[in-house]
Amino acid sequence: MPREHLAIIRGSGGASLVSRPTPLPEPGELLLAPLVSGLCGTDLQILLGERDDPAAVLGHEAVARVVAAGAGVPAGLAEGTLVMLNPTNPDDPGSLIGHIQDGVFQQRLVISAGMVAAGLVLPLPVELPLRLAPLIEPLACVLYAFELMARKAPPGPLLIYGDGVVGHLALLAARSHLPAATDRIMIHHRSEGMRWSVDNGMPAERRMLFEGLDGEQCGECAMALLATPRRATLACLADAVPRLAGGGIVDLMGGVPAESRLDALPEIADLAAVRHGNCGGRPRDGAYCETVSSHGKRLTLFGHRGAPNRMLQAAARELAQHPCRYGTLVTHLLDLPEAAALMDGYWLTRRREYRGRRFIKVGIRFPEAAKPPRGAASLLSLSSETQS
Repeated sequence: MPREHLAIIRGSGGASLVSRPTPLPEPGELLLAPLVSGLCGTDLQILLGERDDPAAVLGHEAVARVVAAGAGVPAGLAEGTLVMLNPTNPDDPGSLIGHIQDGVFQQRLVISAGMVAAGLVLPLPVELPLRLAPLIEPLACVLYAFELMARKAPPGPLLIYGDGVVGHLALLAARSHLPAATDRIMIHHRSEGMRWSVDNGMPAERRMLFEGLDGEQCGECAMALLATPRRATLACLADAVPRLAGGGIVDLMGGVPAESRLDALPEIADLAAVRHGNCGGRPRDGAYCETVSSHGKRLTLFGHRGAPNRMLQAAARELAQHPCRYGTLVTHLLDLPEAAALMDGYWLTRRREYRGRRFIKVGIRFPEAAKPPRGAASLLSLSSETQS
């Protein structure tokens, strides 16, 4: 086994590729070799210092191969098994990989005994094109959002704030997974994002730029999903509240600062607490906050962190069944040096571009992906050229 491996390290001056010692797994632990991982908006926020997460190695979305297993690891996670990770442990928020603990943007990664024991390392359930693997975790979060929303949502238009990968996944999945949404209205942050969405055939019934929105443009809506970075969520929530009809529902998928309040929602003292109400599938029946807005409308708010295991499994199956629906969102599939260069360039420019092309979802491909499977049979189509 190699004594060292490469990792993308983030620091005060951007991102760089460095060599690190390769650890061995202790009892109950797993040593994984990522095959492909996904760069998400949260990673970019941490990279820019907009969040105070301490991990030096980012990344929490990955499909990986088990390289070695410590004593006592379940037999279903034997060497060679292809696995996906659920980064959110409802019982131990401090174990969040890529935020608190070092994440998956490295060639080898030890998964703690606590994470293994909690069942957060799952065998990949279906054969899946390599380039779609970075979409498993964000699509799982969208499916979880729709499950929670569908329990309370009246029929009517769905507002989607945010045109990153999560916003577009919601746009693509809503028709089959949120049938109460009669129309999908996408609120774009910038004209570049709107242009990409239009040029790539993303199927919104209506779309608008956030700046200069006119309340008459979309009438009263039934639902709003805020797939926004932390810095933008409150402004988008303030815009969404007066657009909702009485009985409407809002998902605070995007984070908000601690103890946040909004004048339009005077009864809610801490929006961050609402956002944290659901975590990894708990509570089973969902946690909701019913309130009356300053406009006199009864509304329901909820939020969530992560998704339960069953949603990761459902997302993998959804991607395998509908590769053409979702594949366009993976705009770049890069090796480690290229990914480090993209991250460093984003730190310098704050522009979502790499080599002249806008990026939506970036997949990071590792050398392990090119190796034939060992031990357990492969469930991953390893061709990086698989297009959708």
